[in-house]
Amino acid sequence: TGIRVKGRMNGSVSGPDKGYAKAWRTLVGEDTALAWKWTRDPAFAYILRHYGKKEEFSEQEWTDMDRAATALRRAPWMDNPSRVLPNYAAFLETGLEHDDMRFRRSVMLRVGTGSGHAHQDTLDMQINAHGLPMTIEAGQRPGYSAPNDARTYVHNTVQVDGKDWPSDHVGGTNSWVRTLTDMEGARYMAAQVAANPLATYARRQVALIDVDEGRGSQRLGPDAFGPKPENLPKDVVTPNSYVFDVFRVAGGRIHTYCFHAHVND
Repeated sequence: TGIRVKGRMNGSVSGPDKGYAKAWRTLVGEDTALAWKWTRDPAFAYILRHYGKKEEFSEQEWTDMDRAATALRRAPWMDNPSRVLPNYAAFLETGLEHDDMRFRRSVMLRVGTGSGHAHQDTLDMQINAHGLPMTIEAGQRPGYSAPNDARTYVHNTVQVDGKDWPSDHVGGTNSWVRTLTDMEGARYMAAQVAANPLATYARRQVALIDVDEGRGSQRLGPDAFGPKPENLPKDVVTPNSYVFDVFRVAGGRIHTYCFHAHVND
């Protein structure tokens, strides 16, 4: 939804050594309740109704949330199309018709100007497919790993002359999405970086191109898929897509295309 409360943001001190959906319960709690109170958006009611604690609400509040939640045919995040969340990231999404996350594919580009715990990850790319994160973004603050997770070369982006993209501590490196098209079968986005001490020009174009939709996907219903995937059909063939990635940079002498899969790869 893009709503942030009290400066908290998902991903702080995350990483490949943490359990699945580690921050889920934290995010479901106080912040989501405030978002429902302020907006009356059924999406927040759905989250609280299915994953919140009934004892934390009055009978009337629970009844109101239940009524609003039943208006949604499935979890609201399952219907998110390709989109841009300003100063955070842009996403290409395909397979939205599937409830089973193994049948959905997505690509993310990091855009905006970092601050606070931000990484030097300008135009970092992340890919999800076959029910797994196919690339890695550790997401932790410096001090939790070596090399620390803020460094440019531990992200999936281009490094110029072996240096980190400028961060908020030295003026920031702004980036934004110029184009995003959610065309069926071949979704596309182009993002650009403002001129900075490392590069006079940097632009990344990414396309998510469908190949097939797999076999065995089923409608699971609102309660079948929660923070931990359970009761999913086993005999399935997951779908495939291509990610076509072009990164152009002008400036500096050496351009290094950094790319990382899982930590055990």
